[in-house]
Amino acid sequence: MRVRDCLRSQMDGSDEEQVVEARQQLNHAYDRVCGALWPGQSSRQPTRLRRRSRFAVAPLAGELQRRNQAGDQGHDFPRADDSSPASPSNRSATPKEALLVSLNEHGRVDLDHMAGLLNKPAEEFLPDLKGIIFLNPQTNQWETDDQYLSGNVREKLAVADAAAVTDARFHENVEALKSVQPEDLPGDGN
Repeated sequence: MRVRDCLRSQMDGSDEEQVVEARQQLNHAYDRVCGALWPGQSSRQPTRLRRRSRFAVAPLAGELQRRNQAGDQGHDFPRADDSSPASPSNRSATPKEALLVSLNEHGRVDLDHMAGLLNKPAEEFLPDLKGIIFLNPQTNQWETDDQYLSGNVREKLAVADAAAVTDARFHENVEALKSVQPEDLPGDGN
């Protein structure tokens, strides 16, 4: 995701050229998304961005849109060093809160970190995150729903279907992926 790439470049000590490049890629992606969602409308005009994710995507996209509507120069996302760094959390009350902290601090679903925040093993809190995070059978990594249920969902469905034959955990993946399959276009052989 371009927003995370942009923020990561600012936090990991990348040189200024890399930070500028990441920001330009974010701006380009933002323009493409606005053009696709609202054809004929300049991305510099106020628009209404639908909330696509319950987690990191929506607040970041909302910040881009807020700056855009406020008339800021362009729609550059703020530099990570524009504000004081957030202090890391060491406790969370709910699994969803722990997930948000994990995404914020690590940029990914980190079950070990979440277990530490909740002071309980992953097996105890994973049921509370059903449908919110998915174990990707290709990478064996946990992903948020917006990450897992996007991209080449036809290929992901085939992989999850094959994995579900030997591991029942992936039946949930199959059902979720079936719900996001695109309709075939007329004349499409698939």
